[in-house]
Amino acid sequence: MVNALRHLATVSPEGSVSVRVPELAPGSRVEVILLFDQGAHDDTAGSQLAALESLQKGLKLNSVTAADWIDQARTLREGFGTRE
Repeated sequence: MVNALRHLATVSPEGSVSVRVPELAPGSRVEVILLFDQGAHDDTAGSQLAALESLQKGLKLNSVTAADWIDQARTLREGFGTRE
């Protein structure tokens, strides 16, 4: 017999969703289906800033490493421009 559980969750800034179901035994096999409203995505400056902060954290960027990354990208771009 298949049982269903409906749970509403909020996606974290990292893009993860956590669902806790104490009724399920450890090791139980489950199928997870995520349904979301495409129009419900928040494109405000706050969500964009959160995405940028998450990216910076994931890349371990700070002002020194970001400046180094920019210099490397500029050098690569200039190198591609001089190739024939």
